[in-house]
Amino acid sequence: MRDRRLILQGIVRRTRALIGTDMAYLSRNDLKAGETFIDVTDGVETEAYRQIRMPLGTGILGAAAAGGTSIRTNDYLSDPHMNHLSFIDSIVEGEGVKAIMGAPIRIAGRVVGALLVASRSNTIYDDEALTCLEALAAQTAIALEQERLNERITSAEALFGLTESEHASKLQSLSKLVTLDGQLTGCLLEGTGPPGVVSVLSTAIGLPVSVFDAAGQLIVSNSHDGILLPDLNAAVNTSAASGAAVTVNQESSPLTVVAAVAGNEVLGTVVAHGGPGMNLVPAIERSAVFISVMMLFERTLIDADQRTQATLIDDLLSERPLDRTTLASRLAAYELKIGDPCTMLVINVLRRDRYKAMVLARELLGGKAGLVALHEGHLCVMVPGSDGLVWGEKLVTTLIAQGTAATGGCSIAEKGPTQLRAAHQRAQDLVDALNALGRHSECVDSTGLGLIGLLLGNANKQSIGNLVDQQLLPLLEYDKTRKTTLTHTAWTYLENGSHAPNTAKNLNIHPNTVRQRIERIDSLLGSSWRRAPDLIDVHVALRIWRMMTPPESLKV
Repeated sequence: MRDRRLILQGIVRRTRALIGTDMAYLSRNDLKAGETFIDVTDGVETEAYRQIRMPLGTGILGAAAAGGTSIRTNDYLSDPHMNHLSFIDSIVEGEGVKAIMGAPIRIAGRVVGALLVASRSNTIYDDEALTCLEALAAQTAIALEQERLNERITSAEALFGLTESEHASKLQSLSKLVTLDGQLTGCLLEGTGPPGVVSVLSTAIGLPVSVFDAAGQLIVSNSHDGILLPDLNAAVNTSAASGAAVTVNQESSPLTVVAAVAGNEVLGTVVAHGGPGMNLVPAIERSAVFISVMMLFERTLIDADQRTQATLIDDLLSERPLDRTTLASRLAAYELKIGDPCTMLVINVLRRDRYKAMVLARELLGGKAGLVALHEGHLCVMVPGSDGLVWGEKLVTTLIAQGTAATGGCSIAEKGPTQLRAAHQRAQDLVDALNALGRHSECVDSTGLGLIGLLLGNANKQSIGNLVDQQLLPLLEYDKTRKTTLTHTAWTYLENGSHAPNTAKNLNIHPNTVRQRIERIDSLLGSSWRRAPDLIDVHVALRIWRMMTPPESLKV
């Protein structure tokens, strides 16, 4: 489509539809007048609103167009934080506008206008709506830049007949830039991602190109030269602030660095391995715009998929009845089937490491089937088949190698995802058991806990409770009545192989105190509790008691 006016109208209409607002509009800046004026609208009813010219820095429109940052309010007229103008407020009141949200439109670091949405009711625009608006503002910048380039081509063609030799090079450069724009747009539409941009840009400028993410990790490169992005931090920051390319001189060859930004956030970096002429710098800067748009949409897709997986796991673990046909369709998206066995993994990590663990789990799964989501403070991983323990051990080992403490439990739902709730509870019980026994940094199934694991997996809670009472009731009642910790002493004693000095060390008491306590336990349980065959039953009961006892209750 050559008519950029139609493209801008389409963007405004699509913005309104995607975010679900009463109106949408974009403005352009008149820097000489110090104003921004509404240029294209959709859903605006009054002519006065369409003709608004707002001084830069005033109101939502003027603030967004001034380029400080994106801005939003759920009730503009009563918002004391807005820089109000009385005649503008009258126009806004006449249109019936309440909530407004705006994002600046940037081209090569310059703010040329703003893209806004508005509602005639008090509406709270969430972060997802703001991200969508910023992504569409980046698309608008591309359309406006293409319009400007076409105008320059038309102007150059008009002058070409008068001064052919002078303007031939200029016309050729602009034509190449427009061609590059078309090819980069093709990458965006075809979903080739950063590799497609690298291929197109490298061919256009005749230099190797690399693309890095916001953390400095290499995404794609066709250069064989080594490069460490931390060496380019200053250049990236300078490029982000100026919106222009920055040249970094190295011994082997210079590097041309351009930050891919959205608002005030650096999403990635484009690096050309070499010092291209000034006529090629705009091509690199244009590619950075497309990289930022790609990353914004990729982030939106990832966030949407994360929410979908979390919702599906929450539904499977809830007690609500689920429609089997709908559930089968949702599971099929992750290559899971209702009747096929699957493995549930529960991974406990510190609060600060939960998101890191989730990202690592997704990376380890790669393109394989499975669900990964945070649920009630821990990480849940659901994979098809009955061999998920190997995968869980790998995840825990990798997390620990990266400095993240992790403990995992694994349980199989033999009849498929409909049994996931019970499998999840068993896996959680295994994690609690590992923590209670001091066995951190492991991932086990029921067999990994030996006899205790088999009891947890197959016996009901009533039977387990009866076993504990049968073996330990006199000891438990003694502790409860006298507020002592003889039961904990007995557990520590057997866990240390009936070795009194080691028991004393673990309890931080004198060995003689341990011996006195053991004699008291003998009087309550009988001395046979320390010898086979009673030793096995008592030790199992003590382990179950330890797993069922909160740590704070062990202190006197």
